[in-house]
Amino acid sequence: MKSLVLVLLACFRLMAVGQFTDPDVEDARLAEAAAATCFRVISATYEDSLVTARRMESAVRAFAAAPTEKSLAEARRAWCRARQVYALTEAFRFSGGPIDDEDGPEEWLNAWPLDESIIDRVPDSPVISIIENTEEYPVIDADLLARLNMKEGEKNITCGWHAVEFLLWGQDTSTDGPGNRPYTDFTTAPHAARRCRYLEAAATGVVANLAAVAAAWRPGDSANYRASAEARPADESLRTVVKGMIMLAGFELASERIGVPCETRLQEEEQSCFSDTTSDDIRGNITGLVNLWKGSYTTVSGQKVGGISLQYLTGVRDSALARELDARIAEVEDAASRIPERFDNAVVGAPDSPGQLALRALAARLSALAVDLRGFAARMGRPFTAAELEG
Repeated sequence: MKSLVLVLLACFRLMAVGQFTDPDVEDARLAEAAAATCFRVISATYEDSLVTARRMESAVRAFAAAPTEKSLAEARRAWCRARQVYALTEAFRFSGGPIDDEDGPEEWLNAWPLDESIIDRVPDSPVISIIENTEEYPVIDADLLARLNMKEGEKNITCGWHAVEFLLWGQDTSTDGPGNRPYTDFTTAPHAARRCRYLEAAATGVVANLAAVAAAWRPGDSANYRASAEARPADESLRTVVKGMIMLAGFELASERIGVPCETRLQEEEQSCFSDTTSDDIRGNITGLVNLWKGSYTTVSGQKVGGISLQYLTGVRDSALARELDARIAEVEDAASRIPERFDNAVVGAPDSPGQLALRALAARLSALAVDLRGFAARMGRPFTAAELEG
């Protein structure tokens, strides 16, 4: 009997330290935990984006109700803060989720570059803007802006972050700073009241579209996108998350947002060109990628969100790949810290100018990161095809 007890105790000890754990079962559990962490990070970030967008909307409404230099500055600060948080969420794009699926609101939120003459009077432009066209558009509201968005072409953007940005800053015609629209454009200038209404309507549209995406990722709703994502195999969900990371790093950032402006050397190719905050956008996008990789996010209220990460799961499955991705991400973060604050000044410079070289170095590192991230899917036995990663 004593021998039997000792044998049983030994068995229990072995089980306690995982000696009897099926490796495949353990891997599946880790994948499920990593997917759950990604969902928590995504949801928390979208909730923060909605919170800060609502604060922006409130600041915009306060400015429209009583336009002054001070209230305009406060609205601009609120836009910048909300934009910084939204930049984090772009790591969750390009994966067929609620932001950019067939019915997704991304093009009503973040389309660019825009032809500002569609929105408001631009010097020497023959276009009669929406704000000026009182006969065709007697009432300006969020529904009108959504209906007109890209109706006559890709640059005919009427709503979203950059429409609000343009109205708050005006055209950026300076080489030394952002646009400098005077607050009197909303008080004594022609069509001032309609300009106020347009600004409010555009801010309201941003909030409404973000509210829909945040609701789609919110836990506890059996009918939303998150519930369907949680019902899929964990590796499939993780593959989708990683696809979005690859597309942001390699296509959207390295190619579209950095590569194209550097090649064309055109200031208007800068994404947040009116406020001159494009470098902040890029660094925010990269932080969003890092948050997903490390499975960690701190909300605007200071709450820590996290769990088993993609980084940890990759380390268990392929430690060499994990080390390579850690190194790539560190290189990207270092290169991002070296880009100039004035993105527009950098892109108009010669290809061998310090600003262009810093941007091109970052683009190269982002492209290398995208290549290495493909290894995650390959390690799961389902490499990405070229068609899946087309921009």
